[in-house]
Amino acid sequence: MNTNEINMNQTNIDLNKNLGLNKPTAAEINTPKATEINIPKATENQDDEPLSILFIMDGSSSMASMGKEPLDGLNNLIKKQRETGEFRFTLIVFSDTYKIILDDMNGKDIPELTSEHYTPNGMTALYDAIGYGITLQKERKTNNVLVVILTDGEENSSMKYTRDEVKKLTTNMKEEFKWAFMYLGANQDSYSVSKNLGINISTNYEYTPLGCNKLFRGISNEISRCVSGEKTTRDFNPELIDIHICNAIYPSIEGENNKDDFDIRPSIGISDDFELIPPPLLGRTYSDC
Repeated sequence: MNTNEINMNQTNIDLNKNLGLNKPTAAEINTPKATEINIPKATENQDDEPLSILFIMDGSSSMASMGKEPLDGLNNLIKKQRETGEFRFTLIVFSDTYKIILDDMNGKDIPELTSEHYTPNGMTALYDAIGYGITLQKERKTNNVLVVILTDGEENSSMKYTRDEVKKLTTNMKEEFKWAFMYLGANQDSYSVSKNLGINISTNYEYTPLGCNKLFRGISNEISRCVSGEKTTRDFNPELIDIHICNAIYPSIEGENNKDDFDIRPSIGISDDFELIPPPLLGRTYSDC
């Protein structure tokens, strides 16, 4: 008996039952209906997938002035996420070249990072690193991806990707796969730079070891919300980042200086349509902590 005959006979049986022309047999009564069998259904919503973090980190010579803080910051960030939940992590370090330090690793398997993994040298091929990182991540996984870009300077040596090509990539990933991008910069107007790269989440950080340490603590807190499943990259909200800088001196609204610890959240630029949002406290000067 072929499939069509089975379907036809089944239709006749169901019709006869509806008309009361025959009664179900004992075998039919004991046979589970299709609706009683739990069959997993495919879904387009993949937000329950573990967060994938693509961290693109400046390894140019100027980062050496940060001392061990970039490494310590990364290790502490990874440790916090490991304590929070499941995630995958890719680390790309760039200078005038770029290299994969961690390639889509399960968070629980990531080793302690040392100077063997991160030794600053060379120039800043920022566009190449971002372009390469996005292309690599697309081959690994496209759902629930957060890209973090940290640099202490602007582009000066890319050979493969242009700024416009990078912007096209970031825009496509956000629109098609709902990726979230965060640009963290020092010694530059991060808001303007990120806008030109198609990134609408950005902030400046203090170019000192302490400033770097505070920055890592702040972004780690926010990333952990995605790792825990509290949110996904679709609703990533940088306004919740809790970054404080010690003994910062900046002009307040009343024109007075405040030397106490302060919340940097008001200076985070967010723009859905890529309009530049200048930081209200731009032009801060900092004292030693």
